[in-house]
Amino acid sequence: MSSNPLSYLDSFNARQLSALDVARDFVAPSQFYQLLGLNHCVLIGPRGSGKTTLLKMLQPDSSFAYSSGAHGATAQNIAFVGIFVPADVRWAKQLAAHVDGIDCEETKKRLYEVAFGTSIFLALLDTIDKCIEISKNSNSNDHEKFKFILERPNEVTLALRLAELWSTPISIPSLSELKHKLRMRQTRFPTWASQLRNGVSLHELSMDDPYLALGWLDGIVTAIETINEFIEKQNQRWALLLDELEIIPPSLLQSIVSCLRSTSSQLIFKLALSPSASGIFSRIQEDEPTQGNDFKILNLWYNERNDLRNFATRLLCQALKHRGFEISEANLSTKLGKSSIYEEDNGEESLEYPDSKLTEGNLSKDKRQTLFSELAKKDDSFMEFLQRSKIDLANLDLSDRKKQGPLIRKIMPLVQFRNRAVKSWKKEKSVLRSGKIAHEPYFGFPNILDITEGNPRWILNLADLLDGEHIKKSLPIFSQSVQAAAITAMHKRFAAMLKIYPIHASKKDEIATLYEFLETLAGSIRQKLYFDAFSPDPAQSFEIDPAGAREYGIFLETAIHLGALVIMNPESPKRLLDSPESIGLIGSRVRLCYRLAPEFFLPLRSTGQTRISSAMNKNDANQKVQAEEKMEPSQRGLF
Repeated sequence: MSSNPLSYLDSFNARQLSALDVARDFVAPSQFYQLLGLNHCVLIGPRGSGKTTLLKMLQPDSSFAYSSGAHGATAQNIAFVGIFVPADVRWAKQLAAHVDGIDCEETKKRLYEVAFGTSIFLALLDTIDKCIEISKNSNSNDHEKFKFILERPNEVTLALRLAELWSTPISIPSLSELKHKLRMRQTRFPTWASQLRNGVSLHELSMDDPYLALGWLDGIVTAIETINEFIEKQNQRWALLLDELEIIPPSLLQSIVSCLRSTSSQLIFKLALSPSASGIFSRIQEDEPTQGNDFKILNLWYNERNDLRNFATRLLCQALKHRGFEISEANLSTKLGKSSIYEEDNGEESLEYPDSKLTEGNLSKDKRQTLFSELAKKDDSFMEFLQRSKIDLANLDLSDRKKQGPLIRKIMPLVQFRNRAVKSWKKEKSVLRSGKIAHEPYFGFPNILDITEGNPRWILNLADLLDGEHIKKSLPIFSQSVQAAAITAMHKRFAAMLKIYPIHASKKDEIATLYEFLETLAGSIRQKLYFDAFSPDPAQSFEIDPAGAREYGIFLETAIHLGALVIMNPESPKRLLDSPESIGLIGSRVRLCYRLAPEFFLPLRSTGQTRISSAMNKNDANQKVQAEEKMEPSQRGLF
């Protein structure tokens, strides 16, 4: 067990940790190394995907601490000094309340920009303090970009010049005094807003206090140019690390995005926001920045299983070692046990996984034949499919040498799930098994990793649950009892949060909560998996069509923000500029996250697709009700 008082591995949110605490146990995903260069970057990911952690790792003190350990080359690859500007829901929400009642939109925007600029200026001064501290504590020449030697006379002069640039007089010439005066500025916003609501013009206020006329971009650019002169590093690059931009007003977000095309060569932007706010990049005009030319987007979710498993393996191993387990990346599959069936593929972009390869895991040839035979006996549609496809139950060869080998591999997970769920299937009715269905399809390596989606917060949650159940039951973590309890807790906790997460009322009376929305989508998948005739390509993903976005936009945006829905084709949304609702999501293909798969007993795959509007259609809902009426009473609501 680690003796560190605070650790990234003990916290589900890096916001509560210092940069040094985050750096101590940081496990870098592949996207981290793409952030280190001089290009503008936009990190897009759901809640818990590590956006805050990645930005914090670009700060001078965290980069210095990380590279001082076993990662010495990392700091040398960072080409800038990072200014981390934490998300401040307090000022964003409070200021929104204060400006309510101000009629002029330009005046509102000006107040937002002044508040935003104040946060940036304070973050810049904090960054200077961190660099000064590094200079005191490091004798090495390896981190020169982070070293600022400011003797007292220089600090006095620099503080006075920054105070002049920012129209913020200081009585004591020091950086500490300047920070104090900027914080005093923050307390003035309610007063300014009240004056503006009562008829005082912004021009009048600006004449009295020029700070209100200061643009945030000019303020930060002129400041870093001044600082570079003082530290005698004229070409020193700086990066604004802006977190959780989805909470800020759209007009301010547009102002920030517009800076990605032309600004000072000494200033770089590293932005982080939720996928639900990424629609702004679908609305940019021809003269505004474009992806690939002016900035690059880094998606913090995984469409390729190998990438997901690689990161999840490293982070889970480190988290379990932190909790006292003797475990390594090499033996994780042994410690967790092997999944009965798991898939290896080259991504989920195609609808039919033409490049997918199914691995049997611990499912032997005899068990495979038993599985297929059991379903064929009780499911007329499956028997008809086998006969139509010329699949011989006595010779279920998975190899590519056999003509039917790829098809057998492809349908095996569907057969596994359908056989567990269906008691009998005939054209007239389908009956599901009563009682609790086990979570065995999700056990072991790598399926239990897939459930985490590579989301750092979910991986740490899994480590915590496995450890807790291991202690409670006095059983190893590969035991089914331990894993079943951990998996159940994971999806039940998530489902409980989705049932109470605040959301605007739906236009359709039958959908009241986010969970019910997702349950309806899952119901459309269950209909195809367990009640319709067997199909090798049941639709298990959804296209966000204009009608679906218009009707269920708030549900879609919130589900994607929370990670309950995963975007599968982030580069493909259509630019429908005449449709403002959920514009950035139209044309996206999404699937239910794998963390919810045990909740609804769904395979860890997403072949086929249907439109959101169709999946949510009342006719589909009626089909679901009729199908449930055919189920045994004890089975209803089981999934």
